[in-house]
Amino acid sequence: MFRRDAHHCSMIAVLCLVFCVTAAPCLVWASLAFGGPLLRAIALLSGPLAFLVWIVTTVRSLHYLGLRYWSLASTYVVLISGLAVGVLAVIAGAVHTPGAINDLYETLLWAAELTGLIGLTWSVWYTWRATGSLLVAISVTVLQLITSGLILLILILRCRPPEKSRSD
Repeated sequence: MFRRDAHHCSMIAVLCLVFCVTAAPCLVWASLAFGGPLLRAIALLSGPLAFLVWIVTTVRSLHYLGLRYWSLASTYVVLISGLAVGVLAVIAGAVHTPGAINDLYETLLWAAELTGLIGLTWSVWYTWRATGSLLVAISVTVLQLITSGLILLILILRCRPPEKSRSD
């Protein structure tokens, strides 16, 4: 079931993901602290380039397996659990009073954390079963989490009340 091309793409995807998380920030910091203009430009572009290669290779390994990102049920589970976490966090923020011990606040935060953990765990399990590769499952799940977070961020920014203009 698992094709050789998908295995190579999944290895490249995981290596790019590890590079994005570990080496790219260190490379950028070192180039800004010690490097010249050319080294700075290369270092600043290495992180986004590795991120782009990670996304392309993750989706490509899914395509080699005959799967599509938006056809996986785990994509929607992560999206819905992310939205549920956001709603629970907003409710927790609404009931929180600074300086007071509030059991409802802590309960809502724990519920949000468990909802996110359950959605994440189910997504990894489902994607692992669908692809047959743990590397692809982890890479796809991280991509699903980023997608869910960006959609949640867009919704938060769109739903906030407009700022009142000050007249001087």
